[in-house]
Amino acid sequence: MSLSAVDLMMRRSAMTLLLCALPVLACRTQEAAVEQCLKAVNDARAEGSDVSAGTLARRCADVYASAGCQAAHRDFDRAPVEARVSTLAMACAKAYCPILGRDASKLCSEPDRLSVVALGVAFIDLRRAAWRHDLGA
Repeated sequence: MSLSAVDLMMRRSAMTLLLCALPVLACRTQEAAVEQCLKAVNDARAEGSDVSAGTLARRCADVYASAGCQAAHRDFDRAPVEARVSTLAMACAKAYCPILGRDASKLCSEPDRLSVVALGVAFIDLRRAAWRHDLGA
């Protein structure tokens, strides 16, 4: 069965519209992920909040484009309590440092020499760079 010229043109037009819409759909998906994350942060800041770090991590997972960093956020509570932040930070560093470069964070340039406090600060730097990269901010 062959397609008529009109059918072929209609299919091409539909594909063109779909391809043009993909960036908009991706933008809406990112926007929803950011809104969900911001709501989680605001909920956690509220007086008397019982929002756990794991809940916050899971609700912010989709802000990241990297599947490895997303998974680390979703699996935050699976690591032993004392290793949760470092497990999350190192998984995101593994995902983003090759893309962002050594200057993005000390997690990229000297991960083995960071104290617990310095690791937390370095993760904030990495997160900021990852969001700038992924969200174009």
